[in-house]
Amino acid sequence: MKLRTLEQHWNAFGEEDPLWAILSAPEKRGGAWDLEEFLATGRDEIDALLSDLRARGIEVGHERALDFGCGIGRLTTSLADHFQLCDGVDLAPSMIEQAVRLNRRGERCRFHHNRSPHLHLFADESFDFALSLLVLQHMEPGLMQGYIGELVRVLRPHGIAYFNVPDRVLVGTELPPSAARASIECHWTPRIPAPGEVLTLDLVVHNRSELPWPASARLLVGNHWLAPDGTVLVPDDGRAAIEAPIPAGGRYEITLAVCAPELPGSYLLELDLLQEHRGWFVALGSPTLRLPLAVAASPAAVGAPDPRGFRSADDAILVPRMEMHVMSREETVAVIESAGGVVLDVIARDRCGPSVPSYDYVVGRSPTLARFRPRSPGDGNPAHAGIGNQPDLISFPLSSRRRVLGPASVLVRSLLRRAMLEVLHRQTVFNRASRARILELERRVEQLETTVDAQDGLLVAARGRIEELSSPRPLSNEARSLSNDGPSSRPG
Repeated sequence: MKLRTLEQHWNAFGEEDPLWAILSAPEKRGGAWDLEEFLATGRDEIDALLSDLRARGIEVGHERALDFGCGIGRLTTSLADHFQLCDGVDLAPSMIEQAVRLNRRGERCRFHHNRSPHLHLFADESFDFALSLLVLQHMEPGLMQGYIGELVRVLRPHGIAYFNVPDRVLVGTELPPSAARASIECHWTPRIPAPGEVLTLDLVVHNRSELPWPASARLLVGNHWLAPDGTVLVPDDGRAAIEAPIPAGGRYEITLAVCAPELPGSYLLELDLLQEHRGWFVALGSPTLRLPLAVAASPAAVGAPDPRGFRSADDAILVPRMEMHVMSREETVAVIESAGGVVLDVIARDRCGPSVPSYDYVVGRSPTLARFRPRSPGDGNPAHAGIGNQPDLISFPLSSRRRVLGPASVLVRSLLRRAMLEVLHRQTVFNRASRARILELERRVEQLETTVDAQDGLLVAARGRIEELSSPRPLSNEARSLSNDGPSSRPG
């Protein structure tokens, strides 16, 4: 999803259900979040995060902080309890409008709408602390890498950046097509929900195949919203994970929360099973469950409701969606270091769900680090050319339990890691050169063996000829006759 499209989708989230879009608990969808409860999660998270950094020996300055992807300011206003000045930045204008309206910290919190793939609205070395949680994973890798570089750029010499990046997606054990046979029962009393209302459905899933479904398959129950003619209006809505194995012919009870469409009208609620990142069961021939459902009229509805999900033929309603992108630990460390950052810690944190492992990255910047950066690949030093953009190849722990970290130890850690990488690179170069030399020697030995074999063949032939010449030959008949008659005599 490109930057402009990303802005449109998140602006729609900000208009429809901003609190759920920021903290996407299924039971909180459709405006179910209490605002005070929502803001309290931000205070608890910031307090715990800064306390954890202190426990790791990482001290943070308290003058100015940045909240990248601030939404309505859940974390930004909480940072104001610890920093003199806080800046929140978000791509969605609807989020920024609400952040400004809900701001209780006055001039200590400032909010900015940023539509650019950079943070040039802030000068270099502007912040003591830069934070981004549950944000970067919604951007495609190119944007993600660019913003990570910007978070490093705006750090002050002793500043700290803290952000989360999903590492990978755990794909479940693939089921054979013959196992994708299911049926779903829904125990729910039909009623007419309001637009956007969250409905909780009690379901029973039956394994109708002759094969068991292991827990490692990571199956989910999900739903689509269809028009009465079967046209797909909302391809993805609720999800609920099946957390236990189901034998062939077995059943599993599960609860699924779905969100009614925003426009009044008639719809079909379609329920199906899927394997994340592998596909829906319906694509393999399994039947789905379709429930007719009417959404009540709303005073806020503009114009006559259209069951296809449009206000008019020329005005399509955007159905916002969240994309999930990942970047490996090695790639993320490489991006950080190429931007001049120093990885102080990498902390495994389950922020994106059990099927998407993620890491929190603690990044520092030393005032004298630039003096010791590897030079460009063209500076004549092959070791620097080899390690300039390498990921974290040395697996020593990136965690300090010392009470005082300080810029000196940040610099020492960076220099130590660079030295280890250079030693590794030089050893690799030496090994490659040695291998090339060994291969050359082996080639020469093979040539000598071929020459010796040829000479052995010639020697055998020569010996055979000598033996042939040395052995006596039998006389011919003419020679034998002359030998018997003696010399001939002629008359005088």
